[in-house]
Amino acid sequence: MLNLVTRVVDSDQVRALLEDPMLDALLNKIPPREGSYAWEMQELLKARVAEAEARGEARGEARGESVGETREALRFARRLIARKFGLPDPALSQRIENLNVEQLEALGAALFDLTTLDELATWVERLEG
Repeated sequence: MLNLVTRVVDSDQVRALLEDPMLDALLNKIPPREGSYAWEMQELLKARVAEAEARGEARGEARGESVGETREALRFARRLIARKFGLPDPALSQRIENLNVEQLEALGAALFDLTTLDELATWVERLEG
């Protein structure tokens, strides 16, 4: 086809056309023939992009679930503490906010045995160290 074009159009014009971004845009609009190497590469690329998107979405969902679980456990622990002892001082509150989900769940169970805010502070210290 290129030979045919060079007979009809000056070779400098063909060279300019081949270097022009318009040719790239035109080729991008023409889908490759099914079964061709270009088609196979395009399909492979589509599959890899879809896999990467799925992995990213799964990671995002897992991260969101983890953050949500932590927030809910913290909110529940705060309510239990406030109901049993009243509001703790800001330093103790900050230390409680730094606990992970498992520690917050353990705190919820430990609150049945704790009787003062000082005992709570000691219990949290043991978790931290």
